[in-house]
Amino acid sequence: MLDRTTRRGPIEQGEIVSGRLISISQDWAFVDLGGKTEGVLATRELKDPSGGQQYKVGDLVEAFVASIRGGEIQLSLSLGRQIKDENSLFECHQQGVPIEGRVTATNKGGFEISVFGGRRAFCPISQIDIAYTEDPSVHVGQTYEFKIVELSSDGKRIVLSRAALLRQERKERQEELREQLEEGAIFEGVVTSVQDYGAFVDLGGLEGLVHVSEMSWRRLEHPSEVVKQGDTVTVKVLGIKQTDKGQRISLSMREANPHPWIAVGTKFVEGETYRGTVTRLEPYGAFVELGPGVEGLIHVSEMSWERRIKHASEILSLGEPVDAYIKSIDYDKQRIALSLKALKKDPWQEAADRYPPGSTVTGVVEKVEPFGVFVQVEAGISALLPGSESQTGTVQDLRRQYPAGREITATVLNVDPERRRMSLSLKAMEEAQADKALKEFQKQQEKTSSGQVFGTLGDLFADKLKR
Repeated sequence: MLDRTTRRGPIEQGEIVSGRLISISQDWAFVDLGGKTEGVLATRELKDPSGGQQYKVGDLVEAFVASIRGGEIQLSLSLGRQIKDENSLFECHQQGVPIEGRVTATNKGGFEISVFGGRRAFCPISQIDIAYTEDPSVHVGQTYEFKIVELSSDGKRIVLSRAALLRQERKERQEELREQLEEGAIFEGVVTSVQDYGAFVDLGGLEGLVHVSEMSWRRLEHPSEVVKQGDTVTVKVLGIKQTDKGQRISLSMREANPHPWIAVGTKFVEGETYRGTVTRLEPYGAFVELGPGVEGLIHVSEMSWERRIKHASEILSLGEPVDAYIKSIDYDKQRIALSLKALKKDPWQEAADRYPPGSTVTGVVEKVEPFGVFVQVEAGISALLPGSESQTGTVQDLRRQYPAGREITATVLNVDPERRRMSLSLKAMEEAQADKALKEFQKQQEKTSSGQVFGTLGDLFADKLKR
């Protein structure tokens, strides 16, 4: 076949010629081929697939010379396209030039591809992508560039590969990326897989690992809390190490973002209350996340005024929202001390007014020590009844006479709110009762003139003790 768009000599059948449209009628159009030579072609060939006219008078067209009869040159645009496409197909195969194709359907072992205006080609399923294709239907309807890997001499068997082009592009990107790759560089990448220990990220030809500890400024149990396969993430190169298996690239997602402690001192300040979430419970306290990457510790001693806490789980639950007061911030060690009980009134405030020395209180025995008995006077206030003030001999006697849970009434000796201490006395209470009984006896003696008999002082005191 001849392809002669610039003619030298007579026009021959089988040529591809070019010319300008000089007239278009309902059925036929005429083309000026130069040298006072005209060709004719069917007007329907000038229409697009939807039936609209895509050419006008004066446009340049290329057409195939279908026949020459009696001096009339019959032209065809569609045959010209087909022949030109066929020639281009062989050229692309020989030169390795990619061609565009649309995936029209799946078939056994691969895909049906439409190229060059409807020519059918085949792409094996393993050649549609670099990665394994679990669902072939995702490619149907997509338009890609392909490399021709096999072409029969008659042009009827066409085998394509998209993966070959992707691998070539990947190799080129790898070379460019290696030139840019250095510690501290920031890249955007795509998460290719998520493991228990971290996530692998494709930087565009080279893959690196973001360890779970480098995924977020907050503590994570698993990488899936923040990423999934296919996510686009921003990462910072932490290190590049050459190994027997190639380069090992360490990446960080959290280092690619501002350090959350920037907000400490401005957004989070001492003496203020903030709502956070309990992230970890330990015997010594609870960690509370105030913001992304900003945690504080509520020590068990700061959880309650009312009782002694042995484990943080007695007060709080994992994941529970909680309001906490910032007691102090250590910027050097990046530590925040929080408190729950600071949000409540200290029961020792005004305790001296509520329990003045000499007043009588009733409480419940908490525990017995060799030196005395601890008595809970109210929630958050415990007082000591020293052994010397109990009128009891040995420690065994104390434990036997004052078991945990027993109610005791005693006299307040002193209260020290600053040291959070209160002392009680049974001796003082008994002495006060004896003194009171004596005074009552004396009053009654003054009334003996009335003829009433009240008994002895010992009888009256004994009666008081019984009460």
